[in-house]
Amino acid sequence: DATAERSISTWLCGPILRRTRQLNFTRISEEVLSACLPFLCTYMPSLEKFHLFVFNKWASGPGLHANEDSDYPYLPDNVFAGRCPHHFRSIYLDGRCLPWTSQFFSKSLTNLSITYSNDYFTEESFQGVSLSQLLNVIRSLDSIEQISLRDAIPFREPHAEDWPVVELPICFKLFELISTNENYAGDFDIF
Repeated sequence: DATAERSISTWLCGPILRRTRQLNFTRISEEVLSACLPFLCTYMPSLEKFHLFVFNKWASGPGLHANEDSDYPYLPDNVFAGRCPHHFRSIYLDGRCLPWTSQFFSKSLTNLSITYSNDYFTEESFQGVSLSQLLNVIRSLDSIEQISLRDAIPFREPHAEDWPVVELPICFKLFELISTNENYAGDFDIF
C-alpha cells in the first residue's frame, strides 16, 4: 500500500543508506523484499553487516532472478550499486544468495552465514555450491573468522580428484556445515 511504500522510501533513502553500518531484514516477505530492492541498489560505503532472512522464499516478484544453472533466487548484481563497502565484515543470508563469485566475499569479511532452508534444495534439479567454488571463496577471505553453511553443503565435481590445501587465517575460529536433510549422504569426508 502507499503508506508502506512511503515508509520504505523514507527509511531506505540515499542519505540514510550512505551512513548505515548495519542493515537487517528479518523474516520479511518476498513482497517487502521486492519493494526494498530498488533502494538497495545504492552504494553504502559505511555498511559493515548485512542480515537478510526472507520468509516466503519462492514467490516471484520484480528484481528477483535465478542463476542460469538453478532456480534459486540470487540477489541482483547491482545490490549496493555492485560495490563492496570497504569495511564490510559480516553477511547472513537465508532465502537469498549471492553468486559465489561476488565481490562481497571480500578480504575484509569476517563472518559468512548462508542457509538454504527449503525443500526445494533436496530436488535433483538444484545445483548448489561446488567444492571448488567454496574453496576459492575461502582462499580469498583473508580476515574470515566464521563460516556457517546450513544446507548449503558443497558438492564434488564429477571428475575432480585432487583438492588444494587451503590455509585459513590465524584468526579463523569456526567452520560449521549443517545438513537438516536426513537423506543427504554428502561429502563431509573432504573436510
